[in-house]
Amino acid sequence: MGAITCCSIGRITTPSGAGIILHRGKLYVNGRKVRLFITKEQRKKHGMDGAELHTALSGKFDFPSVEVMETLIANPRMIPMESWGKREIVFWDSFRVIGGRPYVRLLSLLNPEKPTSVMRCLAEWMLKEWHPSAILKKDGDED
Repeated sequence: MGAITCCSIGRITTPSGAGIILHRGKLYVNGRKVRLFITKEQRKKHGMDGAELHTALSGKFDFPSVEVMETLIANPRMIPMESWGKREIVFWDSFRVIGGRPYVRLLSLLNPEKPTSVMRCLAEWMLKEWHPSAILKKDGDED
């Protein structure tokens, strides 16, 4: 992680101690790059059922914590806006079943000046290509 910090734009720490670095337009959490992942099904006209997507991604990827999302909202200068754009990014670490219905929180960048957290009921909502999942890059993964 030392090589990353030499030219970093910013570096902050979450309350639990996770290190977040913005370096050359890319976001890193504890030295692992945060990637935005979109499935082929999400690119189709009707999108993909959110609960199905959660099942498909669970166990295949590690997800940044919801605490990372909250820290980014509190420190918007750390969000790589050029590469992330105006989207709502799914943070699967926030996935919960409430009253028998699946919910997830998203980082909304639809207003780049004021990022916010949005909770969506996945039973009523399809994830489209502008709803990528935040995942942590594994060692050896291509960029």
